[in-house]
Amino acid sequence: MVESGPAVDAPRPSRRARWIAVAVGCAVLAGGIGWWALREGSAVAVPAKVCDGSLGGSLVSPLLPDHGTAYSEEVQGFGTGSSGVGFCSIRGGGQGLRLSYHRWTGDSYSDKTIEKLASAKGRQALKVGTAKGDVSNTFGELFVRCASKADPDSKVQVSVEYLHRDGTKGAVADLRALTVAATRYVAQDLLDCEGAETLDAG
Repeated sequence: MVESGPAVDAPRPSRRARWIAVAVGCAVLAGGIGWWALREGSAVAVPAKVCDGSLGGSLVSPLLPDHGTAYSEEVQGFGTGSSGVGFCSIRGGGQGLRLSYHRWTGDSYSDKTIEKLASAKGRQALKVGTAKGDVSNTFGELFVRCASKADPDSKVQVSVEYLHRDGTKGAVADLRALTVAATRYVAQDLLDCEGAETLDAG
């Protein structure tokens, strides 16, 4: 019979090696937590004025997540003179909104066409003063008569919508408020549409 020799203990790591291992583990954990906080936990700071200073930030903040990627905007034709077309794209918290307007010739959108749009599934009719349109939990629009010398029946369409059709939804009341405010600004301050003062009734 072969007798086994005495058991030999494996060498224990030195105290210094153990401290180094602990320090490395803590550094990795802290780095992971810091990265997650920057990516997911940073508060979205919506400025007091958005879209080149044309609208109040309090109208936008309810439609964006509270935390996530920082606020940013891209603006063309808001806050300055316009040829009749403009937009303001807003991003924050991994989501985005697009506000836009377009001046159409008088026969492009009849009242009948606007009413038909408002009757689409998931939409509600929206009327403010003489402006007519529709709103849902992803989209809002209003059409306002905005006469010019060349076209006394032309209308301006002002729209608000989520940039990505990924199931993102907001409160209908919040989309309505932003759509109405954007329409007031475009029709009254930017394009100076005749009769736009009726929008103050909404």
